[in-house]
Amino acid sequence: MDIQKMDTCPVGYVIEGILSRPIDLKRLKPFTHALAWIMELDEENDELVADTVTFYGSGRISSMSHSEREAKVRLDKGFQLVARSEQCTGCGQCAERCKQGALYMKDGKVEVDSDECIFCRDCFGPCPATKL
Repeated sequence: MDIQKMDTCPVGYVIEGILSRPIDLKRLKPFTHALAWIMELDEENDELVADTVTFYGSGRISSMSHSEREAKVRLDKGFQLVARSEQCTGCGQCAERCKQGALYMKDGKVEVDSDECIFCRDCFGPCPATKL
């Protein structure tokens, strides 16, 4: 991911990153539950908003926060979720960390049961997909 810019804005900092490929927003949506309780997929504008992180079908990810550090952390978590949702290697590490059972393996890929997710964020951590 290429970090494009970081600007201050009325609410704090905005950081953007651009992937070299489009993002499958429908596939990504259940994974974003790890960022926010409420996610909104706007298919008309090809964007998915999860708290203060916005994903665009074009491959752009935008993170907004009151602190520069938090904006960077949220951008990194957003990138991890895209990688996990689209490039899963089937190792199952994230599913093993999910004590709630919200993450599970299906056909060699991780899937999410949003109804079971309790927003613990234990799924974040080592993942071969994020190293690709």
